[in-house]
Amino acid sequence: MTDAFAPAIAALQSELSDLERKSKELKGTINVLCKHAGIAEMYPNLSSERNGTAITSIRADTFYGKPINTAAREFLEMRKAANLGPATPREIYDALIAGGFQFDTKSDQVALVSLRGNLRKNSKTFHKLPNGQYGLLSWYPNAKPAKNGDDSDNETKSAASSKPAAEDVSDEEPANHHEGGSSDDDADEDGDPLG
Repeated sequence: MTDAFAPAIAALQSELSDLERKSKELKGTINVLCKHAGIAEMYPNLSSERNGTAITSIRADTFYGKPINTAAREFLEMRKAANLGPATPREIYDALIAGGFQFDTKSDQVALVSLRGNLRKNSKTFHKLPNGQYGLLSWYPNAKPAKNGDDSDNETKSAASSKPAAEDVSDEEPANHHEGGSSDDDADEDGDPLG
């Protein structure tokens, strides 16, 4: 990511925070009206939603210069603090990019595959849920680390030195990759759209 995008990202994050605040206010008003009408609240979890901390602390340099595993772990910890829990590899990737993390890869698709490989290999830190999302292993005390991953907790490995496994990347790009379209080839192994 170039520095030219940082102000735009920060402005959009600010606008998103305002929209989220307004959304919570409207939900609260709807709940009050439901209560006066004698019907059940439409947004019963609103109080816990208000108590959670929004992930607004991701600045344009939050993850800049950090090792990939450290950045991913910190983002997941932010999600936990905001009562959001695990995330898909795409959500983690998007957050790292927004936070200034720089992948040393030839394309966004290869960077996402590299991230997914790091999450999978560091099973002492990250845990893949059956739905394809990742959380921190420490959140799931009864879960066992994956047996097929590399169990070394390598915090010093950076994205620049991480290379995706050969089976994770094909030499061909999906047909609609540059056209903004989506095809069945644009989904990863977890069914998560890449584009």
